[in-house]
Amino acid sequence: MPKKMVFFLILLAMVAGFIGGTFSSQLVLAKAKVHKVLKAQEFHITDQQGVTRASIYLTSKGDLYVALYDAKGKAIDSMVVTPKLIAASKKTAATVQKLERMFSGILPGK
Repeated sequence: MPKKMVFFLILLAMVAGFIGGTFSSQLVLAKAKVHKVLKAQEFHITDQQGVTRASIYLTSKGDLYVALYDAKGKAIDSMVVTPKLIAASKKTAATVQKLERMFSGILPGK
Protein backbone atom coordinates (compact mmCIF):
# COMPACT_ATOMS: atom_id res chain seq x y z
CA MET A 1 0.00 0.00 0.00
CA PRO A 2 1.43 3.41 -0.94
CA LYS A 3 2.33 5.87 1.84
CA LYS A 4 -0.32 8.34 0.67
CA MET A 5 -3.01 5.66 1.01
CA VAL A 6 -1.86 4.75 4.56
CA PHE A 7 -1.76 8.42 5.56
CA PHE A 8 -5.24 8.94 4.07
CA LEU A 9 -6.68 5.91 5.92
CA ILE A 10 -5.18 7.04 9.24
CA LEU A 11 -6.55 10.56 8.72
CA LEU A 12 -9.96 9.15 7.75
CA ALA A 13 -10.02 6.94 10.89
CA MET A 14 -9.14 9.92 13.10
CA VAL A 15 -11.84 12.11 11.56
CA ALA A 16 -14.41 9.30 11.83
CA GLY A 17 -13.48 8.76 15.49
CA PHE A 18 -13.78 12.46 16.24
CA ILE A 19 -17.18 12.71 14.54
CA GLY A 20 -18.43 9.52 16.20
CA GLY A 21 -17.27 10.67 19.63
CA THR A 22 -18.92 14.05 19.21
CA PHE A 23 -22.27 12.64 18.11
CA SER A 24 -22.29 9.81 20.65
CA SER A 25 -21.80 12.23 23.55
CA GLN A 26 -24.67 14.32 22.23
CA LEU A 27 -26.91 11.25 22.00
CA VAL A 28 -26.06 10.21 25.56
CA LEU A 29 -26.79 13.71 26.87
CA ALA A 30 -30.10 13.80 25.01
CA LYS A 31 -31.22 10.51 26.60
CA ALA A 32 -30.12 11.37 30.15
CA LYS A 33 -33.00 11.85 32.57
CA VAL A 34 -33.27 15.20 34.27
CA HIS A 35 -34.27 14.88 37.92
CA LYS A 36 -36.35 17.84 39.02
CA VAL A 37 -36.65 16.63 42.62
CA LEU A 38 -33.72 15.90 44.90
CA LYS A 39 -34.58 13.45 47.69
CA ALA A 40 -32.56 12.68 50.77
CA GLN A 41 -33.08 11.94 54.45
CA GLU A 42 -30.55 14.57 55.46
CA PHE A 43 -28.70 17.42 53.76
CA HIS A 44 -25.30 18.77 54.74
CA ILE A 45 -24.08 22.02 53.22
CA THR A 46 -20.30 22.21 53.17
CA ASP A 47 -17.80 24.95 52.42
CA GLN A 48 -14.98 24.68 49.87
CA GLN A 49 -12.80 22.81 52.37
CA GLY A 50 -15.51 20.18 52.95
CA VAL A 51 -16.43 21.39 56.46
CA THR A 52 -20.15 21.12 57.24
CA ARG A 53 -21.59 24.62 57.70
CA ALA A 54 -25.32 23.74 57.84
CA SER A 55 -27.53 20.69 58.02
CA ILE A 56 -31.21 20.05 57.46
CA TYR A 57 -33.27 16.96 58.28
CA LEU A 58 -36.66 15.83 59.54
CA THR A 59 -37.17 14.85 63.16
CA SER A 60 -39.03 11.68 64.12
CA LYS A 61 -42.17 13.83 64.50
CA GLY A 62 -41.79 15.16 60.96
CA ASP A 63 -40.63 18.64 61.94
CA LEU A 64 -37.74 20.33 60.17
CA TYR A 65 -34.45 20.58 62.08
CA VAL A 66 -31.94 23.18 60.91
CA ALA A 67 -28.42 23.54 62.36
CA LEU A 68 -25.65 26.03 61.61
CA TYR A 69 -21.95 25.31 62.17
CA ASP A 70 -18.83 27.45 62.53
CA ALA A 71 -15.76 27.24 60.28
CA LYS A 72 -14.45 24.30 62.35
CA GLY A 73 -17.66 22.29 61.94
CA LYS A 74 -18.89 22.87 65.51
CA ALA A 75 -22.66 23.46 65.90
CA ILE A 76 -23.32 27.08 66.87
CA ASP A 77 -27.09 27.36 66.48
CA SER A 78 -30.09 25.18 65.68
CA MET A 79 -33.84 25.23 65.66
CA VAL A 80 -36.80 22.97 65.04
CA VAL A 81 -39.31 24.42 62.60
CA THR A 82 -42.85 23.26 63.37
CA PRO A 83 -46.16 24.15 61.71
CA LYS A 84 -47.08 26.13 64.86
CA LEU A 85 -43.85 28.14 64.60
CA ILE A 86 -44.55 28.95 60.94
CA ALA A 87 -48.14 30.00 61.74
CA ALA A 88 -46.92 32.23 64.59
CA SER A 89 -44.26 33.73 62.33
CA LYS A 90 -46.83 34.56 59.64
CA LYS A 91 -49.14 36.08 62.24
CA THR A 92 -46.30 38.16 63.69
CA ALA A 93 -45.22 39.35 60.23
CA ALA A 94 -48.80 40.30 59.36
CA THR A 95 -49.13 42.22 62.64
CA VAL A 96 -45.89 44.10 62.03
CA GLN A 97 -47.01 45.03 58.49
CA LYS A 98 -50.36 46.23 59.80
CA LEU A 99 -48.65 48.39 62.46
CA GLU A 100 -46.27 49.81 59.83
CA ARG A 101 -49.26 50.79 57.65
CA MET A 102 -51.06 52.38 60.62
CA PHE A 103 -48.05 54.45 61.69
CA SER A 104 -46.49 55.10 58.28
CA GLY A 105 -47.34 58.81 58.33
CA ILE A 106 -46.53 59.33 62.00
CA LEU A 107 -43.14 57.63 62.45
CA PRO A 108 -40.03 59.65 61.57
CA GLY A 109 -38.13 58.47 58.51
CA LYS A 110 -41.19 56.95 56.88
